[in-house]
Amino acid sequence: MRTENHVIKSTAGKVTAELERRGIDPARPVTVMIGHPSLSVIARRLQGEAARSGMTQEIHDQLMDELKRIQ
Repeated sequence: MRTENHVIKSTAGKVTAELERRGIDPARPVTVMIGHPSLSVIARRLQGEAARSGMTQEIHDQLMDELKRIQ
């Protein structure tokens, strides 16, 4: 399975448009986090998602850095 990991910060409409622009099949499963849970909750969710998708530690660290900047 090929995985793509990106963080898109915008409105729901713009996120949908960006997924379409990237050629993501509308039927393809995606994971979306909505709202502002605590950083520790986000970290646990990302760690679990990273482990399931085979995400590298480097990509995980980049995502965590991005989340810290928007908190």
